[in-house]
Amino acid sequence: MRTFLLLAAAVLAVGCSHRVVHTYVKSGVNERQLTEDTRSLREAGGVDQVVPRVDSQGNATIELYLDEDSPEKGAERALQLGYRRVSL
Repeated sequence: MRTFLLLAAAVLAVGCSHRVVHTYVKSGVNERQLTEDTRSLREAGGVDQVVPRVDSQGNATIELYLDEDSPEKGAERALQLGYRRVSL
């Protein structure tokens, strides 16, 4: 039984990618621009999910869920769009 459980756990772990979350901020953003930035980030390689928010002063915050094995493209795209990474 123990062998079966170990084998089952190993099979489930194969193919499961791990994600890392990075938070980025940018000032002077309106809803339209945030929507365009979100779409661009989703198209970047290694991006699993984008969670955007903008406040009434135009400060955008994006939580970027990246594939642990290849986070570079998504992180690079965020920087190209003018976002800066923050630690929260």
